[in-house]
Amino acid sequence: MKGFKFLFIIVALVALFVACSATAPVQAASTSLTCTSGTATLAGPDDIGAWKVYSIAWTANASGAVYTTDARLAWSGVVERITTDPGSPAPTDNYDITFSDPRGTDPFFGLTQNRDTVNTEDVIFTAPGNIFNATTVVQTVNTNVKFYPWQMVTSGAEQLIVGTAGSGGKGVIRIFVRK
Repeated sequence: MKGFKFLFIIVALVALFVACSATAPVQAASTSLTCTSGTATLAGPDDIGAWKVYSIAWTANASGAVYTTDARLAWSGVVERITTDPGSPAPTDNYDITFSDPRGTDPFFGLTQNRDTVNTEDVIFTAPGNIFNATTVVQTVNTNVKFYPWQMVTSGAEQLIVGTAGSGGKGVIRIFVRK
């Protein structure tokens, strides 16, 4: 009986130690981005699993647009996923999200355009050969998830542009960068 009590105490202490030492994902502070139209707030990176996740919450102006003018969208590495979530009030259907890098080009080749007004949508980048054959250009899992067979290495963007989102439309963009 003494051995059972001793074992019980050891197991309880180990469980208490594990519970107290477990850490939640690191939550980074949010920063308002400088905008000429609409508003945008950058949060992150948050450590979630294998990724550092940057979140951008935005609200369109009366013309349905958001234009950021600062260079704080500075993630660096392999982008594996971009998720767009319409907010409330919802943006207009087929609203567009475009990023502009230091050269003035969209590092995501326009793949974040024509977003849905209701559904969360994902663009997932994966190395060729993971789920593709040599001739696949895009693999559509369903209307809300599309896989593209290339690695997306980028060093961030200087500008975020949201267009045709309707007056006051809101949304969140999440960018998943491999650690």
